[in-house]
Amino acid sequence: MASGFLYDYKSLLPIEGVTIGFYSDLSDSSIYKTYPAKIAKTDKWGYFVVKNLKKIPYRVFAFLDINANSKFDIENEKSAFIDNFITPSKAMRKDSPELAYTDIKDTAACLARPKELDLYLFKTPSTRQYIKNSGRKERKMMFISFSAPYPKIDSIGFEGLQMSKIIKQFNPTRDSLVMWINDTTYKAPDTLYLNVKYHKTDSLNRLTPFKERVELIAPRVKKAQEKPKRNNFGQKENKKPENLIDLKIEAAADNIEHQGFVLNFPAPLIKSAIDSISINFISPKGQKGVEKFEFSRDTALVCTYYIKPKNKIRQGFEYRLNIPAKTFVDIYGFVNDTTLKSVMLPNDEKLGKISLNMTDVDGNYIVELTTLSRDRVLKTINVSKDGIIEFPYITPGKYSVRITSDANRNGFLDTGNLSEKRQPEKVRLYRMSNGSSVIIIEESMEIVQEVNIKTYLLTDYEENYIDIVTNSDLWSYIFTRQTAHGWC
Repeated sequence: MASGFLYDYKSLLPIEGVTIGFYSDLSDSSIYKTYPAKIAKTDKWGYFVVKNLKKIPYRVFAFLDINANSKFDIENEKSAFIDNFITPSKAMRKDSPELAYTDIKDTAACLARPKELDLYLFKTPSTRQYIKNSGRKERKMMFISFSAPYPKIDSIGFEGLQMSKIIKQFNPTRDSLVMWINDTTYKAPDTLYLNVKYHKTDSLNRLTPFKERVELIAPRVKKAQEKPKRNNFGQKENKKPENLIDLKIEAAADNIEHQGFVLNFPAPLIKSAIDSISINFISPKGQKGVEKFEFSRDTALVCTYYIKPKNKIRQGFEYRLNIPAKTFVDIYGFVNDTTLKSVMLPNDEKLGKISLNMTDVDGNYIVELTTLSRDRVLKTINVSKDGIIEFPYITPGKYSVRITSDANRNGFLDTGNLSEKRQPEKVRLYRMSNGSSVIIIEESMEIVQEVNIKTYLLTDYEENYIDIVTNSDLWSYIFTRQTAHGWC
């Protein structure tokens, strides 16, 4: 026999009702073509025991059998797998602790059950490749999307328009492309044609070279017939010019030092008069001053910019961003209006703080402060070198810190791929020096912890999981979540 636990690869929470299959057919395609030799189902804690196994090598797969046919459907079902062949070595006896009855509400007993395997359930991206969608949101803004990530594109180009005049932006998985025409003198026709040479999935499920001509029709602009607005004196109000950039600025007190002011433009810029921008501060005592700043564009998003103060942000200070009119000009020739944005850093002594000293950082890692149930990320910091990172201005409560090994440095957690035999990127919950994964922040508390990345990511997840779920609040969350889904 063989036993183990199964978790969601991202939240690291258990999943009930997942089929664990041991396949005597050792080929990579066994999960698609054959039935398991032996199966088991996970319980509410993600625990499983597969019985009556022979002492022979098996391939081990798990899948959420939505259609209840005991066969895996890669397009619709989640899966997990063990990299190596597994040869069971434990004999099944009547007194085996794996087979003993365990009250599902007895947390300590459920988590103390023996196990040999850990599985992490994920969704394999679609394998069928084709152009899924396309269109024009504006006359000079086009988009195209593919059905599967990382399409192989040989060439792409517009008829009658040089690609040198096109600004392109792919999403992280490169299955979505947004394009803008970077020419203020070009009058875009009602219909544009885009020729795409890429590898498309054929009727035999093979990727073959294919050329597709995509028609992109400009949206119709409806002229609103609005009556002119009047003020309290019956006078007509001045309408705002129609050639203004709809600039959105984000500024969060708990993220201002890490990201600064985040500027989101609807279209790429062709001009930025940075010298006209200013940041002023006001201290709690009313003292005023000017703050130096850095201006930068996002490495992936061509319409997102950051204005970040150079000096350390001070608690209780108010920071005001002032952007004069016509500081920015976009590809349409639109300009920004005068914009003011302020952010006040809390001076509340009841707020807490978490500081993590990251050491032995040998790659890129994503560190996230989450709610206890890990269903909401409160703040994200990318780490690529040793140093101290901080999560300030935390209200009293219970939290988790999740660390992901971002092996391909794309800034987000990548799922696995069963077809390519690739596991999802490694995720672990941080454990404090007292061994607990539940981080309790009380009023005015500041927590400082050491995080050795190499040691931390080599830790068996079972220890992390036992620490977190022994907390009664999380057990309540797990039980309620599964009951709501009809799993009880």
